[in-house]
Amino acid sequence: MGFVNGFPTAAAIQMIDDGCKSVVEVYGDLPVADVFHESFANGWKSKGKDPSSLKVIKIALAPGDYSAQAAQVGDAECLFANISQVNWPPLITALDGVGAKPRLYGPQGNLDITITEKFPEQTEGGKIMSVYPDISAPVWKDFQDSITKYKAPSDLNYNSLAGLGTWTAFTAFTEIVNTIYGDITNQTFLDAASKTAKVDTGGMVGVLDFTKEWTGGKGQFPRIFNRSIYQAEIKAGKVIPVDKPPLDVSKAFDGNPA
Repeated sequence: MGFVNGFPTAAAIQMIDDGCKSVVEVYGDLPVADVFHESFANGWKSKGKDPSSLKVIKIALAPGDYSAQAAQVGDAECLFANISQVNWPPLITALDGVGAKPRLYGPQGNLDITITEKFPEQTEGGKIMSVYPDISAPVWKDFQDSITKYKAPSDLNYNSLAGLGTWTAFTAFTEIVNTIYGDITNQTFLDAASKTAKVDTGGMVGVLDFTKEWTGGKGQFPRIFNRSIYQAEIKAGKVIPVDKPPLDVSKAFDGNPA
């Protein structure tokens, strides 16, 4: 129901809109980093820019001293990091250590309030790419009410891919299950979902048609039905929703103008 591989594409587009000229990408040292870079490069290309000048830096998956990698950032204006939540603090600390001060861009659930509150100065003006609108949106009222009603743990970040994504999936699951007559099994659910042309979560994501597969992305992601990316901005350590419609990256993901 969401497209996390669209985060790099959306970040590239936003960086250009923000006037970034020197840009660095940071990824964990995994083969999938090349996939994410291609997504970013295509976003860059979709705005008429040459992606050959983009710099990619890979960091160890285990949190540690990233000083050597931070030094490679140099005086880059903007940095997109598609890394785990646990990798952000040592990366920001290392950037501080070498005097690098790029504007930070990252995905929902990884670059989040747990990071921004610890590093308000370093994350100021940063942007967060999101599958879901911010938890402050009215569409999440039932979710927030349930957190209170069932006394959910207070030390978790519910404004995240895990929190918002689980509730969205639960909402869609319930809608589809209500159309099933008879036993509810993995097979009957899959059959019902594949025939559902209108899954309406009330704005958690757009209305989805599970009967039409996506032919973009070189045909690698036919079951990705929502390719829209929301945004939030970081101000004084707080995550503030950006008041504009989500960006549909369906065309830009292939390097085509949006």
